[in-house]
Amino acid sequence: MGWLFVTLAAVSELVGVLGLNLFSRKRNIWHGLIYAGGLGLSFAFIYASFQYLPTSVAYAVWTGIGTAGAVILNMLFFWRIQKCFPPCQFTRHYCRCYRFKSHIIERLFRKSQ
Repeated sequence: MGWLFVTLAAVSELVGVLGLNLFSRKRNIWHGLIYAGGLGLSFAFIYASFQYLPTSVAYAVWTGIGTAGAVILNMLFFWRIQKCFPPCQFTRHYCRCYRFKSHIIERLFRKSQ
């Protein structure tokens, strides 16, 4: 029963995230109710799961599912897919910065010797 509550909490958190994104784009009562209702139900379900599961386990699973689900939800519904998948763009940018930084460190190290 506890895992059912954790699953329902994660799903209702995703509904709340969807409502938050909709509410930030267009402020009306329905988007606000989706936002507040989703997050309110999420907290109620996670609180109910604490009676059946250890708090640390239920909270960790709820947080993980909610975070991963929010990222996937935003990628599917709200990001504009460009030439490359967004995480690939981040990885490519990070690798470029890391190579540039390591190149500068090598030059500084060679000068000091």
